Amino acid sequence: MDMNRRKALTKAITVCSITFGGCLSESSTDSHADHGSTRESQEGRVDSVFIENLSDTKVKVVVIIHNGDDDEGISNQYKIPERTGVEIPEVGIEGERYNVGVQYDRNLEAYEWSVQNSCIHESQSTELSIRINEDETLTVFAEGCDEKSTGIRAGIDYADHEKYII
Repeated sequence: MDMNRRKALTKAITVCSITFGGCLSESSTDSHADHGSTRESQEGRVDSVFIENLSDTKVKVVVIIHNGDDDEGISNQYKIPERTGVEIPEVGIEGERYNVGVQYDRNLEAYEWSVQNSCIHESQSTELSIRINEDETLTVFAEGCDEKSTGIRAGIDYADHEKYII
């Protein structure tokens, strides 16, 4: 994706995010700025982001995730084969809020992701799901502490997200 198009996308996501009560930082506009973060020094739970393509078509998805308090974030474009899921590990720090922008098939979705600190069991999470449904519509949502469906769907092959960055 060329720089002008990426800057326009970042600005559009910023406008959409302000509507949802947050603001995105524009400091990370390089498509390979951050491939996902490992928070080794972080105490507490750190949730992942899953992109799941449930359709029978290869898709292109742009994902931008920023914490409103700083300029750390993820800004990547992916080409994901049909019936494939990818995990961006250890993105959301427990108790933090993130602004998420997703572009797929000319649709732009803004979402505010709150990584809850109310999960009781270590195996619970509020992981973020970016899903291309079987009918090729886009859905963005976070799991509740008592739910776990992201990253474990039957018939979907999961892989490291870096394999599909373009």
